[in-house]
Amino acid sequence: MNTSSHSTIEEAGENAFKCVYNRNQIEDLDALRFRKFVQKVNTSNNVVQVETLPPTKAAARFHSFRT
Repeated sequence: MNTSSHSTIEEAGENAFKCVYNRNQIEDLDALRFRKFVQKVNTSNNVVQVETLPPTKAAARFHSFRT
């Protein structure tokens, strides 16, 4: 049985995604996703593949709650 609170799980999941996509633990996932999107738009001649972007904060939250 898991005794972690939802907020603890949510925070740990968000930090895990931040580590995967960026080492900056201060930046919000939504801001990180936007910054990565802008970088890809500025450096790409093709369509940006959204599956290469970090998840939104809400999506990361739901991923974290999965067992």
